[in-house]
Amino acid sequence: MTNRQRNVLRVLWDLEWHDGHELTAPSVGGSEGLRRLRELRAMGLPIVMRKKPVKGVTTRQYRLLDREWRPA
Repeated sequence: MTNRQRNVLRVLWDLEWHDGHELTAPSVGGSEGLRRLRELRAMGLPIVMRKKPVKGVTTRQYRLLDREWRPA
């Protein structure tokens, strides 16, 4: 797992919903934060997405479902 992937996972670790722009912050995943999220999903992490309308714009939010995942 890369450092950027770990940073994204740290944000999601609280099991709360997070806007996609949080994951692209320079201190988290950078401009490729959502790519890091997709990589984590591909590794089998249970990350879900929902759409949240905000002032006429749809924002995507992401959440880790549980902390029981262990890498193979």
